[in-house]
Amino acid sequence: MTLKVKNHFVPRCYLKNFSKDGNKIWNYELLVPNSKFPEWKLSPIINKAYRKYLYIST
Repeated sequence: MTLKVKNHFVPRCYLKNFSKDGNKIWNYELLVPNSKFPEWKLSPIINKAYRKYLYIST
């Protein structure tokens, strides 16, 4: 049995409802290096709302 590494704690099908194209959502960055860095960034859904090995305890 192979275990998935990226486990989404917010399902991607829910995140697609917040997307215009179904692939990217706007992401708010809480920590930015300086004031010129954009706070809002368009990011792929596949890279958001997941944790590595969410269902595996070590």
